[in-house]
Amino acid sequence: MVPYRSREEPRAPREAPKAGLVADMVRQFADTFAFVRELVQNGIDAGATSLHVTVDRTSDGVTSVRVADDGCGMTLDIIESALLVLFRSTKDEDSTKIGKYGVGFMSVLAIDPSEVTIDTWRGAEAHRVRLFADHSFEIEQAAPRDGHGTVVSIAKVVAAEEFDDFWQDVAGALHRWCRHAEVPIHFVLIDGVSPEPRRARADRPFGVRAAVSVYNKYSDGMEIAVGPIAGSGELPSAGSAEDDPAPFAGFYNRGLTLHETRFAPHGDLSDVRVKVKSAALCHTLSRDDVRRDNAYHLGILRARQLVSGELREAAFRALNEEIARAVEGEAPKLGALLDVVLAPPISADADEIQLPLAHAVEGGARSRRGRRASRSRRGWARSGRSCSSRTARRRRRRRSRSTGCRWCGWGTGRWRGRSSGGGGCARRQRRSVMWGSSCRGTSGWRTTMGCARCSGRRWRGRGSGG
Repeated sequence: MVPYRSREEPRAPREAPKAGLVADMVRQFADTFAFVRELVQNGIDAGATSLHVTVDRTSDGVTSVRVADDGCGMTLDIIESALLVLFRSTKDEDSTKIGKYGVGFMSVLAIDPSEVTIDTWRGAEAHRVRLFADHSFEIEQAAPRDGHGTVVSIAKVVAAEEFDDFWQDVAGALHRWCRHAEVPIHFVLIDGVSPEPRRARADRPFGVRAAVSVYNKYSDGMEIAVGPIAGSGELPSAGSAEDDPAPFAGFYNRGLTLHETRFAPHGDLSDVRVKVKSAALCHTLSRDDVRRDNAYHLGILRARQLVSGELREAAFRALNEEIARAVEGEAPKLGALLDVVLAPPISADADEIQLPLAHAVEGGARSRRGRRASRSRRGWARSGRSCSSRTARRRRRRRSRSTGCRWCGWGTGRWRGRSSGGGGCARRQRRSVMWGSSCRGTSGWRTTMGCARCSGRRWRGRGSGG
């Protein structure tokens, strides 16, 4: 390798080596597009406030993926002693950094690029690094630039019919590994067909896909979100393993994915989706799993505590709010929230739930309890009496064979029938309204009779078995 080789020197065709330490390290990345995560991670560790990921296709068929950040940039010493050297990192002793092992940058070679270019600058110092397919490199001094930052460009020849799959793989990897990043990530697509670049935000708020969830941030900086699987069938797709009706557990460091699985990490979490984010969590050397250390087990313990405590309270609080909206007429989430409280891990008894009935009384909806109270008031309070609900139930049983208007409820408390010399229900007598002929008869009340309120509907009299 010649670190400062002139760009004008002739170069032989370069091919990726099939063996060697670097080749072996590149093959250990299970996701060939995981380089997006590594470059975003390096930008976050460098203190970037935002990142831009751009996929650009030129007219000659060369496709480039550029990841740009406004971090602190790199000096020549960092480039030579850390960036281009395996198993050496400047972040080993820094607990605020995500990277640890000094192997992540090699992931840029996993897609077999023709060339990788790194432009980095810090104040008056600026350099360009060119990394080739045969793992050789060149370092050049670049013109000074204002500010600081780094841009990594990965060039690869992609056929026109394969371009759509390529950029979708890049966007998919960005979503899988970086969707909860703590800094804004902007995705830009320049396909040479659309007149304007297509833009989208790649980062999403930290949370779980659930009808109701709880979130807690602890004093040590750990963040946990947990929600039940039940009731989430109608929710929008998350575009990840959270869409499956199965347990889900995700672990993140500063929002970057360390590990996601459909298997519950503990029996108490078999009916929920849980996410744990902490700077103390670390990935394994293979970059596809999370280390089972003290921070991992602490996150599992705290998630179990949220499930057994705050999640149940949050579910019932959300259900009661939706029931209140149902009384007003609109409750789109009521069915989902009922599924939540009745299914594990909450498994509430049906007696713990009070639902309104769709029964209109004088233009409004009433709950079951309100409906009973309304009937009691119609039967007794309007006749000048007052009674408790228990007394009202006893009186309703006693008068089950008495007469009254079964449709409107008027007069059921004080019926004026043949024995008392009356000629109809108390409501009719008070209003002195004659509705048809007399409602007295030898075989009970006539079926055509009715009070002024119900307009001649069927009477509840002895003849009809009332």
